[in-house]
Amino acid sequence: MLRDIVEENSFSEQLAALEDNAKRADELILGVGWILARNPRMGWQVGHESKVWMIFSNSDYADIDDLTIYYTFNAENVYLLALERALREE
Repeated sequence: MLRDIVEENSFSEQLAALEDNAKRADELILGVGWILARNPRMGWQVGHESKVWMIFSNSDYADIDDLTIYYTFNAENVYLLALERALREE
């Protein structure tokens, strides 16, 4: 079963603030959405009883940061809640 991906306002605002290269950032989010729509348990639950999960997005592009994406889900939807830049080791 495929779930619909829903971007919460806070997620969309944070994504817009990060987008130095909009096309590549969109591709990154589409890839994560593809995975989560099929299996939202691919990420890690933030806390033992938390309904919030997280997944790491590793970019192959040097000009796009790796991201941590926070989300929750039910039987029909995956809700993208927030994102933050992940530190890249030099």
